[in-house]
Amino acid sequence: MLFHLFKSSKLQAAGIASVDVKKLRDAGLCTVEGVAYTPRKDLLQIKGISDAKVDKIVEAGITHVETFCFPSLLNT
Repeated sequence: MLFHLFKSSKLQAAGIASVDVKKLRDAGLCTVEGVAYTPRKDLLQIKGISDAKVDKIVEAGITHVETFCFPSLLNT
């Protein structure tokens, strides 16, 4: 199976501010997959990332993972 990791900067295309993407990278989350699978409570520990931002970030990450890593899920 081919598994491709996408840089967290791809989140910007989903409407996540570049400042917030930098905060994620500084916290060690350098891929969309890493962001999508990080527990919510861990994301909330990142300074400057609020509840509302976590919701938006996780939604963007999961949508990206489902669309590009598992396109067969779109046909179900």
